[in-house]
Amino acid sequence: MVAQFRGQMAEHVAGPAWKNLLRRLRLASPEFAALWDQHEVTAITSRTKRIRNPWVGLLRFDTVSTWLNPSPGSRLLVYTPADAETGRRLATLEQMINDGQCD
Repeated sequence: MVAQFRGQMAEHVAGPAWKNLLRRLRLASPEFAALWDQHEVTAITSRTKRIRNPWVGLLRFDTVSTWLNPSPGSRLLVYTPADAETGRRLATLEQMINDGQCD
């Protein structure tokens, strides 16, 4: 994950928020700092996944997957809405769940 973060950091090297996050991560975790100092870079691979929900229809997500430990260990998979329509449908689904409309 640190190597992937370094790869993404290259695109945002001048960004104050990214610099601040890097500083906080280095201070909070000696392990992160040691890995950061190895200067490894890895690209993040992403895909778009589609999920059909019975209440709000088709949802499209961009996914990013990374191993938390040497594979085949634990893995982190992050789903983010791929488009504005999916964002709206997720908000609708959340409201339906909160209102008890979904089984």
